[in-house]
Amino acid sequence: MLCEPRSDLRSPSLVLLVAAAAAFGATVTAQGYRDYRAPSYRDFELVRERPTPWRTGFVVRGGIAGTIASDEDPALARESVTSFDGFAWFRGDHLGDRDAQVDLYAARDGVIASIRDGRREETGGRLELGGRFFGKWREGFYRGDDWVPTGQYEGRDYGAYLGFAAPVAEGMSGEIGPFWRRYDFTRGDQTLSTYAIPDDFDAFGGRAQFQHESLAFDRQYGRPIEGFLLAGRIEYERNGSNDPFGTALWTSTLPNAFWRGWGHLEWYFPQDESTVWEWQLDASLSDEADRIHNYDASKPMGHLWVDTSLGYRMGFGEIALTPSARGQFTRSVDEAGVATNDDLWFGGGLHLDWQLGETFVFIADYSYLNNPNRPTVSFDRDVGGEHQFFAGLEARFGTAMR
Repeated sequence: MLCEPRSDLRSPSLVLLVAAAAAFGATVTAQGYRDYRAPSYRDFELVRERPTPWRTGFVVRGGIAGTIASDEDPALARESVTSFDGFAWFRGDHLGDRDAQVDLYAARDGVIASIRDGRREETGGRLELGGRFFGKWREGFYRGDDWVPTGQYEGRDYGAYLGFAAPVAEGMSGEIGPFWRRYDFTRGDQTLSTYAIPDDFDAFGGRAQFQHESLAFDRQYGRPIEGFLLAGRIEYERNGSNDPFGTALWTSTLPNAFWRGWGHLEWYFPQDESTVWEWQLDASLSDEADRIHNYDASKPMGHLWVDTSLGYRMGFGEIALTPSARGQFTRSVDEAGVATNDDLWFGGGLHLDWQLGETFVFIADYSYLNNPNRPTVSFDRDVGGEHQFFAGLEARFGTAMR
C-alpha cells in the first residue's frame, strides 16, 4: 500500500536539473550510509520539510555508535571507540489552533526548534532556533592518502533564523530570510600548544533555499519506495572575527564575508515489489579561506566535496537489508593554505532495518570509507576511523499516517 507521489517522476529535464543542482552545493551529515529514518541537525538546516509517511508523532532512537580505525593513532583522531548515540524528534501539524509544521529535534549533533506557519501548500513564515554544544573542529591536510592534523579544538555555535516560505510549484517550495549565529571556541585535550584557536565571534547574513520532492512511501513499514528529494541552499555570511588563528606555517584571519552553497539529493528507483535502488548525493562549495566551515569535523573536510552512495534495498517483509557502494571527492588546501589537493575515496556499507511490531524498529548500520579523515562519532573527543557502525532501537509514538 503506497502513499502516492505528488508529481511526475519521469521528466527527463528534471533528471538533468536534479543531477546538476545537487552536484553544486551541500553540508549535511555525510557520515555513514545515510539512513532515511534518521534526521540530523544538518539535515534540518537543509531539508526544510522532510517528507515522512506520517504527519505527526514522536520518534526516539538510542543505541551504540562506534568507529574502528585500521591504524590507531589518537594524535591523528583515529581511534577504535564506542559511545551512546541517538536522537529524539517530534513533529506536529498544529501550534495551538493554527496550522503549522513544528519540528523539535535533539541529539549529539545539535538541537533545533523549527516552526513553519501554515500548511505546506500555503505561504507562511518560519522561525528557527538551534545550536550545537559538542562541536569539534579538525584542521589539517592530506599527505598522499595520509591525513595529518595540524589543529583540533572544540566549541559551540547557536543562533536564530526568521524566514519567509512559499510554494513554487507542485512538490516544490522556496524560502528566504536573515539569520544570526554565535560561535564560541575552547581548547581541548587534543589541542596542540602551538595552535592558536579562533576568537569568539558573531555572524549574520541571509540565505535562500529550495526543496523539490515527489517521494512515495510504503505505508506498512514507512520506507521510501519511489521518487526523489532535492534540496539546495545558498548563504551569504558576514562575521565579526578579528584575531588570527592557526599554526606558525598558516596563520590567518577570517575574511569579513563569505558565500556558501550546498545541497542534497536522494532518489529511489523501484526494481520490483520488494527491491529498490537508492541513490544519495551530497556536495559542498565554499571559500578556501572559510576555515571554520571547511574544517568542521561533522562533515568531509575541504572547500569542495562530493559524497555519493548507491544502495540496493532488499525487502523481506519486516526486514530490509541494503548493501551500498560509496564514492567521495574532496578538494582541500595544503599545510600552508596555498596549493589545493584533489582526492578520491571509495567504500561501502550495509544497513539493516527490522520492524518489531508497530512501535519498535531495530537499526544496524556499518560503513567503510578509505578516507582516514571521517566525521567524529563521540561527545567528548574528536575521533573517527575508516570503519563506523551503529546498532540500536527506534520507537515511534503517536504517529498519525497521512
